Amino acid sequence: MADLIDLCFNLFETFYPVVMSLFWIVGSLFYYFQMTKRQERLAAITDFPGVSVIVAAHNELATLAETVAAIAKFDYQRYELILVDDCSDDGTPELIEQLRAQYQGQLVIRAILLNQNRGKAHALNKARGIANYDYYYVIDADSLPFPDSLTHLMRRMLSDTKLGAVTGNPIVRNRSTQLARLQTLEYMGIINNIKRSQDFWLGRITTVSGVMVVYRKKALETLGGWNERVMTEDIDATWHLYRRGWRVGYQADAYTYILVPESVRGLYRQRLRWAVGGLEVMQTNLHEFRQFGWAEKLMLSEMLISHLWAWCFIISTLQYLVIGWFGESWVKLNGQIILIYLLTGLLTFFVGKLTARQQFKFSFNDSLLLPFYFFFYWILNLITALASEFVIVFGKTNQGRWQASDRGK
Repeated sequence: MADLIDLCFNLFETFYPVVMSLFWIVGSLFYYFQMTKRQERLAAITDFPGVSVIVAAHNELATLAETVAAIAKFDYQRYELILVDDCSDDGTPELIEQLRAQYQGQLVIRAILLNQNRGKAHALNKARGIANYDYYYVIDADSLPFPDSLTHLMRRMLSDTKLGAVTGNPIVRNRSTQLARLQTLEYMGIINNIKRSQDFWLGRITTVSGVMVVYRKKALETLGGWNERVMTEDIDATWHLYRRGWRVGYQADAYTYILVPESVRGLYRQRLRWAVGGLEVMQTNLHEFRQFGWAEKLMLSEMLISHLWAWCFIISTLQYLVIGWFGESWVKLNGQIILIYLLTGLLTFFVGKLTARQQFKFSFNDSLLLPFYFFFYWILNLITALASEFVIVFGKTNQGRWQASDRGK
């Protein structure tokens, strides 16, 4: 019996990452090969409703003007821009007034200046209260959306009345450090593949990307707006939509440039926030597991299994380090398994590169980082997954408040 348990333990620990990677690879390829047919169908949609573009900002003096300039270049015909300042102290409120004057006659800009910092979700809810249109395009104040991004997202949204939200595809634009370049590989080779495969296989994704997403007003009203008590309003909104019978989709050809952390500390804080948000959602929705459809059940199960795998990895590593020196270890990572990991990682990356738009601008020098990229991705997610459990247990979340941003240029 003990031998059987050891065998199952080793099989799970060794092959779970490989199985999930193959699942992402195959799904991403199918998504890619059906893109032409889907684009032809979506291109037939030419009657577009008005959209309220919402940008929530806290101390975004350095980035907001560029974001508004990008929004002003949209090829979409009917949209308004709502800028919400969440009690900034760096001159952002004054910049908003300057932007309103600068774009007068070209772009309808409405402003909300809050006198208390209560977080992004609160700021978005304030904007929702004055929005004139039935669709909300939410974008971060440091993002540079492509001119056609809103059109692509709205075509996907209008193609299916059951879609409550549709998210797009972020591209890293600050690549002056190796850490930022590693994240370029991650967004292109892993995050994009995961969302493509989930959208293809399940017709749903684990979460929208808060940096760029369109919400249907009717769907969001069933939630009572964005949840102001959680750390990640985008993950929370995704799963509340699922609980109310809506679907959430991914449109890979809707792009925006984003800024990513360039310090290890900044990246860790960002990924810990994501992990805590995902764990909050998993903790809440596992209690409602029976009411979900099979697709949502699979995604919740995968979230739970990934945390179990993280603990298995830690336990086996400690066991190897402590017991392996003195006797036979449970861990059986031979050269063939390491080769499988390497080949799977390379295949994941090249599928991501194949399906990515030219704007990712992947260079030969970036390819030299591939071995570090594989190690970086798995270790970072392992650490933040385990750390998030301690954050949840000890209740040390920030209840949706803003955190200082670590960005490059």
